Amino acid sequence: MLATLNLDNEKEIEGTENSLRLLGVKNIKVDSVQSIGRGCGDNLITAQVLNRQVFSKPIFSKIAYKNFWRNKSGHNCFLEQICVGANGDIYPCLAEREISYGNVKLSPLDKIFSSGKAREICSLSKDKIEVCRDCEYRYCCFDCRIRAGDFLKKNFHLKPWWCFYNPYKGEWEDKKSI
Repeated sequence: MLATLNLDNEKEIEGTENSLRLLGVKNIKVDSVQSIGRGCGDNLITAQVLNRQVFSKPIFSKIAYKNFWRNKSGHNCFLEQICVGANGDIYPCLAEREISYGNVKLSPLDKIFSSGKAREICSLSKDKIEVCRDCEYRYCCFDCRIRAGDFLKKNFHLKPWWCFYNPYKGEWEDKKSI
């Protein structure tokens, strides 16, 4: 079960989780509204919503061998998924609607995915991300490039703002308030 935390429900989210547990729901994940697309408005995001996205301790689940090598080869999302819009445009993921690889009505998929833009985005592994490239957790860390930084201005290489691990010291820094 996935609940999305935002300004409208931030005071009730804990009660919602408790109610779901009482109903027998075991897998409950609370994700914050994403600051992309329609989620960018001040009416949805508060400091509490942003602070829930920050992590200042390792919270990585056990990673499968296949997933480790996928993350080493390219981006954890962009390498294996696409979004096809109603008009036929191909996007790197469901959340990203500004960057189109091409349109299936105009070009075959093999040509679209052999383009420089598609190859660049799909192969964006943590080895190419500032600071992350020096982190020992980089292949088991899930990374949303859309949320990480200035993705739409073509800066694909920023460390996620919500990560407070310093790989140069090998320490998790104190969680900072947003």
